[in-house]
Amino acid sequence: MNISVRITRDENAEYFGVEVGDVVQVPFEQYVAGVVASEVGNSALEVCKAQAVASRTFAVSKGALSGKTITDTSSKDQAYRAGRPGSGLYPNAVQGARATAGQILTYNGQPINAVYSASNGGRTVSSQERWGGVRPYLIAQDDPWDNAEKRTGHGVGMSQRGAKAMAAAGKDYREILAFYYPGTALTAIGEKGDDQKMVTAKQFIEQVKIPLNEGWGYIYGTWGSLWTKEKQQAATREMTIKYGSRWIGKMVTDCSGLVRWALKQLGVDVVHHATYLYTDWCKVKGQLQNGRRTDGQPLKPGSLVFLKGAEAKIHHVGVYVGDGIVIEAKGTQAGVITSGLEKWDHWGELKVVDYTNGEIVLPSDAEAKAAVRAEVTNPGKWLNLRARPDSDSQRIATIDPGTIVDILTEDQGWYQIRTGGRIGWVDGKYLTILSQEEEPEPPEEAQETAPEKVPVEVRSSVITDLETILTGLSDLENLVADVLRRL
Repeated sequence: MNISVRITRDENAEYFGVEVGDVVQVPFEQYVAGVVASEVGNSALEVCKAQAVASRTFAVSKGALSGKTITDTSSKDQAYRAGRPGSGLYPNAVQGARATAGQILTYNGQPINAVYSASNGGRTVSSQERWGGVRPYLIAQDDPWDNAEKRTGHGVGMSQRGAKAMAAAGKDYREILAFYYPGTALTAIGEKGDDQKMVTAKQFIEQVKIPLNEGWGYIYGTWGSLWTKEKQQAATREMTIKYGSRWIGKMVTDCSGLVRWALKQLGVDVVHHATYLYTDWCKVKGQLQNGRRTDGQPLKPGSLVFLKGAEAKIHHVGVYVGDGIVIEAKGTQAGVITSGLEKWDHWGELKVVDYTNGEIVLPSDAEAKAAVRAEVTNPGKWLNLRARPDSDSQRIATIDPGTIVDILTEDQGWYQIRTGGRIGWVDGKYLTILSQEEEPEPPEEAQETAPEKVPVEVRSSVITDLETILTGLSDLENLVADVLRRL
């Protein structure tokens, strides 16, 4: 299930490609991982698990699963940094969220207000003392695990410093939570982040082809952003320093970023990491040998293909588009290219992609011409292309007035459209449906006069007459030859 997050951080605005103040839709468990990575970084796994449960519970208590919007800042809700889970720098944070997916703390069957702070200075503060409300699970008690000289934060609930000390002493996340939230129960809410919007394999492949056709470059850690001179000058990775300048002024991505960008255009967000795409986002998976699935089944277009090789884990990903062709963001020297299946050794089918439609068949020219078309008529301002039929959903792109778009479907006044290779939703009041007019006749001076059709009986008569004439000519030729011989 997606939740609504209002963006206040510049880094999150850049990550989602939106403005500060916009509301984006984020898969719930991915949000939790982003909070854990932001709050405790790559702490010990049991610390990350405890933080994941607390953060998930806090979001539920704030109504995140009921449609309420929360922010990405700790001054109002919780610190959330969208780019951290997929950066590869916070594996314990990602694992902690995944291992506890769907788990929250409850008291008398209700989600608790699972507040926490950096340190309590050796003694927790009760909710009554801090805010004036009595909560039996937020009490004042000595904390032998937090040996800080002074308190950092409000001191109510879990101490992150104390949680780290407990984990270092061999305590697991259940024991950590039980100490800081006494009397609570660990409860499964059935929310494991699987309630994602589904897209078809055809839609997915159409999006993956766009970076290939547009000649995108490769920069590690990116997923559909413009590479600039300033970014190149600030680069620290060796390959980027050596080869990245060739992509200045172009759109760039890395291998898992290509998958993420393509799905994001269709309103679906997945993790930005090849390993976790394989382990967490593929519902079925297996090995490849010489370009074939080892289970004997055909590899479906839209499947992901992976490289493990001599590495200990999956380290590269591409998208199989059919006919033995894979589209991949290969590396800083190559950019987005096509390759064959032979080098790939693992495969997986994404749980957010519907593979039941069989082979990928792109619309024919005739079908494309038959599509309902419309003109953007938002006077004096661009039109926002949204991920969902909702003005609060993520903005995918902007469309200039006068742009002609293809309408795919309609939902309560919103239209799903295709423009410039992107698919999204727009408010129908800003579209003018175009009638399908017949093509105009060419001007008279340009028209060619077609020969009149001759009836069959007339053609037969003409042919007979021609045969008679030709026979006569042949007789005349023989007569002339005979006269010449006699002379």
